[in-house]
Amino acid sequence: MNSLDGGIPYAISSCSRLEVISLQSNSLEGEVPQTLAQCSFLQQIVLSNNNLQGSIPFQFGLLPNLSIILLSSNKLTGIIPKLLGSSKSLTKVNLKNNSISCEIPLALFNNTNLSYVDLSRNHLSGSIPPFSQTSLPLQFLSIAENNLSGEIPVSVGNISSLSFLLLSQNNLQGSIPDSLCEIADLRILKLQYNNLLGIVPPALFNISSLTYLSLSNNQFVGTIPTNIGITLPNIIELIIGGNQFEGQIPMSLANSSNLKNLDIRNNLFTGHIPSLGLLSNLKILNLGTNKLQAGDWTFVSSLTNCTQLQMLCLNFNGFEGKIPKSIANLSKSLEVLLLTENKLIGDIPSEIGKLTGLNVLTFERNMLTGIFLTHLGEIPSTLGDCLLLQSLHLEVNFLKGSIPISIINLRGIIEMDLSQKNLSGEIPEFFGSFSFLKILNLSFNDLNGKVPKGGVFHNSSVVFIQGNNKLCATSPMLQLPLCVESPTKRKKIFYILAILVPGDLDSYTEVALTWTYAQVLLRLDQFGAPNNFITECEALRNIPHRHLMRVISLCSTFDPAGNEFKALILEHMANGNLES
Repeated sequence: MNSLDGGIPYAISSCSRLEVISLQSNSLEGEVPQTLAQCSFLQQIVLSNNNLQGSIPFQFGLLPNLSIILLSSNKLTGIIPKLLGSSKSLTKVNLKNNSISCEIPLALFNNTNLSYVDLSRNHLSGSIPPFSQTSLPLQFLSIAENNLSGEIPVSVGNISSLSFLLLSQNNLQGSIPDSLCEIADLRILKLQYNNLLGIVPPALFNISSLTYLSLSNNQFVGTIPTNIGITLPNIIELIIGGNQFEGQIPMSLANSSNLKNLDIRNNLFTGHIPSLGLLSNLKILNLGTNKLQAGDWTFVSSLTNCTQLQMLCLNFNGFEGKIPKSIANLSKSLEVLLLTENKLIGDIPSEIGKLTGLNVLTFERNMLTGIFLTHLGEIPSTLGDCLLLQSLHLEVNFLKGSIPISIINLRGIIEMDLSQKNLSGEIPEFFGSFSFLKILNLSFNDLNGKVPKGGVFHNSSVVFIQGNNKLCATSPMLQLPLCVESPTKRKKIFYILAILVPGDLDSYTEVALTWTYAQVLLRLDQFGAPNNFITECEALRNIPHRHLMRVISLCSTFDPAGNEFKALILEHMANGNLES
């Protein structure tokens, strides 16, 4: 990798014997020179990962020895030249991640020499051309993330040597053709995010070479073969979420010893979860949004053998009963634990704090009861030990008590939702010091006291504290009553006005001063104190006596702590005191 910029010099075209031009991963810009086609010995054009613009020169299709053209990750537009697809020498084409807008040339998919074609992440439209040639040498084909429509051509079965077929994120329709199941050496098949429908051909689950199968986010129906764990012995990632599959999770999946990712979320699966403890390589288990039941929760105990497990999603199902304490024995690598919206009851196990690698923890919308995480903060089995936690959702349960002080350890928390419970006590001051906190929902509890200042509380659009009728704020921004603090909780600040009373005052003045002096010892934090201060100063100003300093004016301001401060302004005191 270099740091070249500017355009590709046209002078390179004068290198008549040039065989390879490799300038990938630079900052080159401008157009790809058409004159490169003058280099008749050119075999490889490698210009990936630059900022090249314009269209692909059609003259490249005339180069008699060109075998590899790699132009991925640029800003190319226009079409794929038909001549390029007709090249007799071309074996590898990578135009991934550009802005090419056209239909796929028919000749490109019927080239008898091409083994690798990647056209993904462009703006290709139209349908997938038929593969009219038999025994094509194509091994890798990716046209994912385009705007292709129509059906998967039946002729796809002609590509008998295909190992990688990536058609995801298009607008493909219809069903999976049976002929696709005849590609015996297929290793990776990605069909996710299309509009495919119907029953998946059972033969697809018999392609024993498959290591990655993604059918997610389509409209497939039916059941999964009960022997899938035997017929797909090499499967590493099985992703079939977002469809309408039904039935039970096949017990044979326990035999898929290479399985790392099992994602069956958003389907209609029912029944109990089988024991999957033999899947020692399992990292992701996503069973969310089905109709599953826990039974005796033994599947959780079996998962403790999956020491690489990073994500366990059981949300939006029908799990009942108490959360087993064995959940705390799951992998220390567990980052995501989702149990949202089930029918869980009882306490949240304090042992949950042993899962110190957690980033996301959700228990919301269950029927959990008991004292709110009373043991948290105690080392080692506390939620406060989950220092990596970024998202905590416990809303809509029957929890009570105060927000535990152990939460102060979660310095990396980004979002926290403790709403719609029976939490009491004050909002901890430390929330205002959480620099990463973006969303805080404490609404509809029984919290009281003053809302903290600073941090997330500066933005009322991301702090939700409505439904707590005992809260107050020091700023109107949060739309709460302003706090009137109890005298016992505030710093006692006395403002003393000293008045020297001479001995020769008449009785009226003496009485007036005696009354005045009794009032000039004021606490400005008391209700009505500012008005009293002004009243007493007015009385002092109107007392005539030659030995009293004349009051010129008074001032009112706030000290650095926000406390109101008032003072008298007197004439210059020559002796440095109140004696003139």
